[in-house]
Amino acid sequence: MRRILIVDDNRDLAENIAEILEDAGFRCDVFVDPGEALRVLAPGTHAAALLDIRMPGMDGVELYRALKERDPALPALAMTAWARDDRIRAAVEEGVLAVLPKPLDVPLLLRKLASVVDGERALVVEDDVALAQNLAEILTERGFSVRTAHGCEEARRVAGSTDFTVILADCRLPDGDGIELVEELCRGVDCTAVLFSGYLRALPPGAAPCGHVHFFEKPLDITRLLEALQPVAG
Repeated sequence: MRRILIVDDNRDLAENIAEILEDAGFRCDVFVDPGEALRVLAPGTHAAALLDIRMPGMDGVELYRALKERDPALPALAMTAWARDDRIRAAVEEGVLAVLPKPLDVPLLLRKLASVVDGERALVVEDDVALAQNLAEILTERGFSVRTAHGCEEARRVAGSTDFTVILADCRLPDGDGIELVEELCRGVDCTAVLFSGYLRALPPGAAPCGHVHFFEKPLDITRLLEALQPVAG
């Protein structure tokens, strides 16, 4: 499924983006009214959403929050013409994978969408928003289709509608234990787990929630992390 939801109150721009994406092999549904997009969305219909941050009535952050209530695993990219837009951080906190400046860098957009739609699925569970976003960007650039969650309950909602090849989680989350969460989410699924903590030496010896597990101490060694995931990334 390569169907993309595009929501931007600038109809000409939205339709131009849709033409570019359709030439690249995607199918697009274009809306200029966020409320209308929300009314017609059926869970599982779209592989990704591309949302303008600044729109009248309901902005892209509010729209994505509402979209996730219906489709928790729906990934999104955002776009903005405002370099210092104060809603960028809110978009990142909501789980938007990347915020692209307007005018759009088309090759960058196509590369990120191809990763989101076609890549091996990875779930990052980390309550540090900046670290979660950094990991999402790094993994997206390596071809993974990433989702983020900032706690156990959010991770369960996201994982409830899709299977993940890779799960990366902090061992200590604000609403639960990351090791137990990964054990739960990996049960019956062939996945690779990456667990990290600032207190790695305090973990119980031999703690391993699934067959393919790697433990990392914070601050993360990104080079080693990517090496551990190389067999999955192919």
